[in-house]
Amino acid sequence: MKKLRLILVAVLLCLLFGVLSACNEAPAYDFIDGAFGYTFNDDGKTVTLSYWKDRANGDIVIPVTATNGDKTYTVTVIGNGAFAAQTGKLTASDCFGNYTDVANNDLLSVTFAEGSKVTKIEGRAFEKCKKITSVVLPETVTEIEGFAFYKCTSLTTVTIGSKVKKLGDDCFNGCTALKEVYLNSTSVPEVGDRAFKWYDSSVTSFMGSADPYKVITGLKLFVTSDEMLKAFTSTGTSTNLNLRYWHDYKSCFKTV
Repeated sequence: MKKLRLILVAVLLCLLFGVLSACNEAPAYDFIDGAFGYTFNDDGKTVTLSYWKDRANGDIVIPVTATNGDKTYTVTVIGNGAFAAQTGKLTASDCFGNYTDVANNDLLSVTFAEGSKVTKIEGRAFEKCKKITSVVLPETVTEIEGFAFYKCTSLTTVTIGSKVKKLGDDCFNGCTALKEVYLNSTSVPEVGDRAFKWYDSSVTSFMGSADPYKVITGLKLFVTSDEMLKAFTSTGTSTNLNLRYWHDYKSCFKTV
């Protein structure tokens, strides 16, 4: 039994260090256009906004396109950690809810330019951007990955378009000021664990004996119609992993 416990601990440590290593990679980019660094996507026609290089202006606008030489590319992805508090600052303490005080206080607001074609917000994209208060995501966004807006503690309102298919684990975890989320989706998206929760450090928990993660106080999840309200609130008994986490927020749902 003791040997089994040691093996389990070793496996967990390997997984943890793997997560931290992935998060601590320095941002890479292929070219600079304006305030941002971009990485070419595999299709050769689109790019990922990978890095915020010029932080002189904290009120940023995500452009529709980026130009490199004589070629113009469509911006379709906000990359992993692109606006994160600081490269390489996700720690083991973070992973267990004991958040560090590192923050990106340079980013004051974020707007997506009209006609934006962004489809994905990758993990940690806006992690700990503690000054932004509202975000309206483009209609084209289909996926918000894990920890994308992790601990944006001043964020009060979020608008998500009709095409969203997935909200990743912890995507708005720790956004304790969040009060209004407008879910304009036309179908029930997959939702990850702790998507709209915060970590209560006063709860003593070991191996799931008590859940220290609580739904954000006063959160309202607005949907577009009574039909969608019924669709969202009837998922609580589902065995489908893509749906069942919505049950945690059942009392939060409202119609616009």
